Formats: sequence, C-alpha cells, structure tokens
Amino acid sequence: MLSLECHSERSLNRALFEADQARKRWEISQEYPDLCTWITHQKGALELCPTWHLDRSRALDDLSFALGTRSEQTCDITGVDQSIAYYQESLSLSLVGHLDRALGLRNLAAAFDSRHIQTEDIAYLTEGIDYDREALSLCPPGHPDHALNLSHLSIAFGSRYRQIGNIADLTESIDYDREALSFCPADYPDRALSLTKLPVALGSLYKQSGDIADLVGDIYYDQEALSLCPTGHTDRARSLGNLSAGLGSLYRVSGDVTKLTESIGHNREALSLYPVGHPDAASILDNLSAALDLQYQQTGNIAGITQSIQYGREALSLCQAGHPDHALGLSSLSFGLRSRCGRAGDTRDLTPGTDCGEEALSLRPVGHPNRAVTLTNLSIAQGLQYRRAGYITDLTESIDYHQQALSLRPVDHPDRALNLGNLAVDLDSRYKETG
Repeated sequence: MLSLECHSERSLNRALFEADQARKRWEISQEYPDLCTWITHQKGALELCPTWHLDRSRALDDLSFALGTRSEQTCDITGVDQSIAYYQESLSLSLVGHLDRALGLRNLAAAFDSRHIQTEDIAYLTEGIDYDREALSLCPPGHPDHALNLSHLSIAFGSRYRQIGNIADLTESIDYDREALSFCPADYPDRALSLTKLPVALGSLYKQSGDIADLVGDIYYDQEALSLCPTGHTDRARSLGNLSAGLGSLYRVSGDVTKLTESIGHNREALSLYPVGHPDAASILDNLSAALDLQYQQTGNIAGITQSIQYGREALSLCQAGHPDHALGLSSLSFGLRSRCGRAGDTRDLTPGTDCGEEALSLRPVGHPNRAVTLTNLSIAQGLQYRRAGYITDLTESIDYHQQALSLRPVDHPDRALNLGNLAVDLDSRYKETG
C-alpha cells in the first residue's frame, strides 16, 4: 500500500503535468478559454504543492504569469494584484544572490509595470525599477542577460520621465540604453530595439536641453537604425520618419539646407510606403508639412507651401480630437497657414491658423515638452495678425506668448534667439503705439 506521502507526491506530479499540458495548449491556441483552463489547473497544482517543495517556486511563477496575461486581456486589476503576490512569494523562496533570482526580480518588475499601466500610480513603476536594479546587480557585464536588464531599466525610466517630466529620469534612461547598445553586436536581434528607443529619447532630451550634441546623437543612431532596415523591411518607414525629423531639427539649428532637403526626401519615401489613410502615416505627414513650410521660407515657392498645408490637413484628418497626435497636427497646419499668409498676404489663412495654434496650446499644458514651440508659433501668428489688422490686443497677446516661451527656454537654447528677436520687434511696435 502506498504511503500518504507517496500518494500526495503522485497527486502533485499529476496536477503539475495537467497544468503543463494546459499551458502548452494555450501557447498554441492563444485562446482565452484555454488560458482560463490553464489557470484552473495551475491553481490546483499549487494547492497540492507544500511551501517546502522544490516545485512550488515554478508553480507560483507559472500561475503569476497566467494571471498577469489574463489581466492584460480583461483589464482586471485584481488579477495583477494576485500575480504580484504570487511572484513575491516565489521570490521569497529564492536565496539572495542566487542566479535564478534575477529572473524572478524581472518578472516582479514587469508585474508592477502592468499595475502602473492600469492605475497610472507612479509608486508601482518606482517599485518595479527597484526590482529591475536588483536584477541588474545579479547580471554583471558578461552575463547573457546583462543587456536585457539594461534595456528593461531604460524603458522603465523612460516611462517615468513621460509621466512626471523629470529630466534626470530621461538622462538615466539614455545612459542605460547606450550601455545596452554597447553590449549588442551589429547582428544582434535586440540591437534594432535599442536603436529604435535611443534616438527618440535623445530627441526628447534635445528639446529639453537645446544641446546640439543630443540632436547629433539622435541622428547618428537613427542613421544606423535605417541601415538595418533595407528596402522591403517592415520598419523602414518608421526609421525614415525618425531620421527625417532629426534632420529637420538639425536644419533649424544649423541652417544647412542640405539637411532640410534630406529630411524632405526621407519623409517622401516614408510616405510612399504607407497606403492612403493609414493611421501611422499621420506623423510622416506632419513632419513633411513642417519641412515643406521651412523650405517655402527659404525659396518662396507658393506650390511648396500649398503642399505643406495639404499634408497638414491630411495629417489632421487622421488624428481627430482625442488622438495623441492631434496637437501635433494642429500645430503643423497652423505653421503652414501662417506662412502662406505672411508671404502671400492672404488674410483668409490668418484666423484658422491662429485657431489651430490656440487649440494645440490647450492640448499642451504647462510641463509639456512642446509647449514652448506652440507658444512661439502663436506669438508669431498674433504679431502677424496685428500687422494686418492693427489691433493692439493682438500685439499684447503676441508679447505675452513670446514671454511665456522665453521662460521655458534655457539661456543656451538655440531657439531662444528667435523668441528674443521677435519679442524685441513686438515691444518696439507697442512703444510706437502707446509711447
């Protein structure tokens, strides 16, 4: 006759086998009912697994993963909470410093990240960062997971920057990404991922710091990313769009027309890779609209600004109110309409251009990284409106917008001179009006 202990072990092994089979069925089907069946079997196996058993940690991890996956599909917060609790219990069973502990720490960090996505509570993201840091300490340079841990930390700090706007988080995200990239050979699959994230982060840092080195770094990594996306590659359009945006910014700083020409060429190629009406084409249309506006200011070619406005309107049609890029579309269209009014003297463009700018500003509150650009655009539009119609209220608004934009520009920011010059012109006009 089997002893009670042997019977319990056989029951546990059977339950673990059934749970494993249920997991495999779900991995093949990816169907929600199969996921629920796996969770049911996994819970049954865990109930039969005593706290001292060697298989308990694996059973906890599998159940945590399954619950977290179901929570992502159903947006059930309680599922994430259960997943975190099981991961924490699993982690408590691993010895501090043990090699397998790093995986448990990453799993727990990912669970806290999911909780943060659902609740937007920054405390969950911060706790996840702490677990990711401990995981990194267990995977020093040379460890096969070192670059992976660096990448996780880069993503987490980038997320925290986007939520609270702390420049130190953005800088740390970039540092981790650069280090991760240094451990990825040219043919390493994850290199492309780092090259996708790093230029975006450097571009954001440039907007905050105005340091040309950040912009040059953005372009350098964008060029490498594009080299990994030959003709026919699924990510080529996105890489072209990223590079064109960086080149456009470099033109604004340097005045090198070749950079603007390159930017327009890359944008046109990217746009040709999207079918008409594709939602991902919106950012390309915005960039192309802005670049053609800049080219129009160089050449005065009315066909160029007409095309700029056309692209701006098309972009806005793809980003209706509520879309995260709606403000960008409004801003691009506002630029184009203002430019055509300034050169061609068509005052019909002035009011809709100003309206677009004001709506864009309402979507970019204090703390938004693009608020200064929108304020500058609005101040120029209001100044132009004053010179066309002569209303002192328009001039007053132009001065106010310029002063607000200046307060957001560091002393060494490359666009500060533009604000100072325009503000000086407006103040001189007010003095002539009022004495």
